[in-house]
Amino acid sequence: MLEILRMEVRLNKRDKMKQLFKKLNVKTNLTFKSLFKPSISKKVLLHYLDEIENKRPALLDYQVTSDKGLLSDLVFYNPDLGPKQVLQMYGLKKALGVVNLRELRTLFGAYSDRSWYRLIADANKIRLPLVNDSFKPIRDCVLKFKPLKLVD
Repeated sequence: MLEILRMEVRLNKRDKMKQLFKKLNVKTNLTFKSLFKPSISKKVLLHYLDEIENKRPALLDYQVTSDKGLLSDLVFYNPDLGPKQVLQMYGLKKALGVVNLRELRTLFGAYSDRSWYRLIADANKIRLPLVNDSFKPIRDCVLKFKPLKLVD
């Protein structure tokens, strides 16, 4: 299942820029000419990429080798979860093998938003071993300041 991330950062307000630049330790005048530098763009993009990555549930990037392995990893790495929550996260991961997160959200549109957000909040708490870093190719391209090309 191919998913595409398009990053666009809009800093429309001067105060927002000042706040962000202070956080990123960027010292520059807020003039049109001084803002458009690759070094500033990299820092801003990497900052927001970090935010996206930190909010992404580990369950999405977990590579399922076997159903039994997924179940045992959920139990082993999350000892505070009860059987109901383990099975709920197991079912969520299996469903995400069939449809992406956006499609799953649409399928459950008839249910309350509160239930969906609770499910995602629970998924964000899950700890699992990560085999690969799905954001690494994106991060590498931002660091090189080159576009990421998808190859079939």
